[in-house]
Amino acid sequence: MLDILIKNAKIVDGTGSTPFLGSVGIEKEKIVLVKKGDSDFEAESVVDGAGLICCPGFIDIHSHADMSINIYPETYNLLVQGITTFIGGNCGSSLAPAKNPEYYKPYYKSIGLEDDEVPWTNFEKWLDQVETLSIGANYVPLVGHNAIRGSAMGADYKRISTRDEITEEIALLNEALDSGAFGMSVGFDAGMPGHTSDRTELDPLFAVLEKNNSLLTAHTRHHQNQWPSDDGRSYYGVYNGYRGDVLCGRYHGFIEFMEYYKRFPKLRTLIAHLTNAFLMPQPHGQALEDAMVDETIEQLVNEPLRQGYDLYYNLIPSELSISSRYRVAFSLIQSFRYDNYFCDFASESALISGIQEEGFRLRLIDLINSGRFKVGMLNPATDPYWSDAYTFVRCGDSSVAGKTLMELTNERNPGTRMELVYRNCIETLLDLLIEYPDTEWALTKDKREFMAYERLLLHPRSMPISDCIAFPEVPVTSRNIMSYGTPPIAYTIMCRYLINMVRDKHHLTLEEALRRITSLPAQIMGIYKRGSLTGGYFADVVLFDLDKLGYENDFLNPAKRPSGFKHVIVNGKFAMKDGRMQSERAGKVLRKMNT
Repeated sequence: MLDILIKNAKIVDGTGSTPFLGSVGIEKEKIVLVKKGDSDFEAESVVDGAGLICCPGFIDIHSHADMSINIYPETYNLLVQGITTFIGGNCGSSLAPAKNPEYYKPYYKSIGLEDDEVPWTNFEKWLDQVETLSIGANYVPLVGHNAIRGSAMGADYKRISTRDEITEEIALLNEALDSGAFGMSVGFDAGMPGHTSDRTELDPLFAVLEKNNSLLTAHTRHHQNQWPSDDGRSYYGVYNGYRGDVLCGRYHGFIEFMEYYKRFPKLRTLIAHLTNAFLMPQPHGQALEDAMVDETIEQLVNEPLRQGYDLYYNLIPSELSISSRYRVAFSLIQSFRYDNYFCDFASESALISGIQEEGFRLRLIDLINSGRFKVGMLNPATDPYWSDAYTFVRCGDSSVAGKTLMELTNERNPGTRMELVYRNCIETLLDLLIEYPDTEWALTKDKREFMAYERLLLHPRSMPISDCIAFPEVPVTSRNIMSYGTPPIAYTIMCRYLINMVRDKHHLTLEEALRRITSLPAQIMGIYKRGSLTGGYFADVVLFDLDKLGYENDFLNPAKRPSGFKHVIVNGKFAMKDGRMQSERAGKVLRKMNT
């Protein structure tokens, strides 16, 4: 007798093959039956899949769920949208190895972890620790280059590695791969240990990956939203480099990584967060955006593919990116600590008091337009139209919520285009804060994805991702994991992808769209017997109603689950049954050597 029999469903097996009406049988952890038509097998649990699509569980190839897996092992936000497997350790960041407390203690503190929550030192002990948890979704580990470098160099990582440190980094990478890591991620953003690495260090690490048939994935440099340091400091938002990279940093970051990986022709490579390589700060039409996307893909993807490189890329399929709501005052003061004058006003109360004085306001307007200031992910000097990208979500004046800063300014303080962009929008914002200091907003047009992600996802080597951590059913806001709050997409990104790319706009066929989040990431990672509805494969299965898929962009209540998902099965156990979440957690740590 089968444990589970799924009948009358539209079977989309994950390989890109033509869908068919049929049945799927599950026994213990495995799929034992996939056939067209009805099945008369007996089963402990029979699922009527009439009107539902039955497909492999979704695989999120770029997640940060490992960063919070110790706190939220249930991985609720993944399972409610059909994600049964996530790849963690991306952007160069993993929680292991944690060999040098000079590095890992301040880093863990910055993401909300306390010292007593770090009982591991190497990668094997980290995976052993996760295996003691009851986790909801399967975890496929990558080791982060930042963790490797920080373990070898301690807090003194803002320089080139020595020969002995490189030897230690190679040993740490080998230990992670031997323990089950599927590859290594790198992250070159300012403030991270990988920022100052160069070829003398990276070449031997990439050679290890190539030799072991392991994946290399990269979060490249994104300087275009940052500003050059005047005193050698290097933090996220402030970097030590050429001033021209304020505008050219995105392009240079992608080209730099291309130059790195092309030295290793047999290395399987994944570019994280691919977006336009070319910065266009002023408003423009879709045709121009499409042309830039096409040129980006031609230079960074198609050319290497023609030369024989095994290259893939991913991106967040939403103009919201990973944005969540923030207090406006909090957003403004984040850059104050880098300015000798404004550092004394780096509190919300000091800001509200200061903006009521004309001299302070004028100085603040100059700072915002100076290039040494960021509003969340945006720099008003590299994107003067940042006021189009932020939407108010909570305010004492109910008429404000739902409007962008530019829309509100056009109502309250209209002027010429130059006046609006460089002064009136800021004046309107400051006036609003004086009256309603608790006003909150959210980034609703992330300029990296806005207008670009649909065309980027047309390429057969592309995949959608969440880029989010694991969250519970009711998010706990007291912990500062990853520092970006609770994004609505953390619960709904795969739903958004299927609605936009398949159901509503018909950019992709259903079977191709599902291939991108099932068998393709399984193939790239080398995950054993997952990603397809095939006899003998592990039973990670999702059933959903495409017509009933839906979600809300509710920044005030971001944990709303998507509609349309009926059943989610992980390793042969129901994680969701008839739309209700189950208490049993059947997720596993998938080590490369024993999967």
